[in-house]
Amino acid sequence: MIFSSKSMRKKIASISILFLTSGFLSGCAAGKNAPTRLIKQVTDGVEGESGEIKLRNILIVARDTSTAVLVGTIVNQADSVDSLTAITVGDDSARVQRVDYLLAKNTPITFEGPIANARLVMSPFPVTAGQHIKVKFGFVNAAPVELTALIVTGDGIYAEAGITPLAVNLNRAP
Repeated sequence: MIFSSKSMRKKIASISILFLTSGFLSGCAAGKNAPTRLIKQVTDGVEGESGEIKLRNILIVARDTSTAVLVGTIVNQADSVDSLTAITVGDDSARVQRVDYLLAKNTPITFEGPIANARLVMSPFPVTAGQHIKVKFGFVNAAPVELTALIVTGDGIYAEAGITPLAVNLNRAP
């Protein structure tokens, strides 16, 4: 008999048990709800949503000691049209910016960058890079969204934020 010795049978049994249990010990049990699978944020910006309206890569650029620029994209994925009506940066209700951006289905509103079609530059508005600030978005139909956005320096990829001309200006604010 091939497995005549007791020690050989024990070794084969141990190897078989290790092989069979390796699938259970690999950490695959979380499935579709695994926390690492649900991570969406890949930039310094934060993300949020209100129903089918998605806010992506929202952050504030500190151009200098007294100017702040909003960066980010808002997309409505619903069939019904909505509008972005207000943006509040910080806790001060006096800093509410009235805007009028139509949110048609899959037509993004992009604040800053090469495809920018909207702009919000706040001056005087003292901000410090590295800190966080509340940013609240108000809509006609959707519930408001409040995020805590990172403030970044106005250099590198943000060097032209608030300066370069917009690709298309959708700002119809008064």
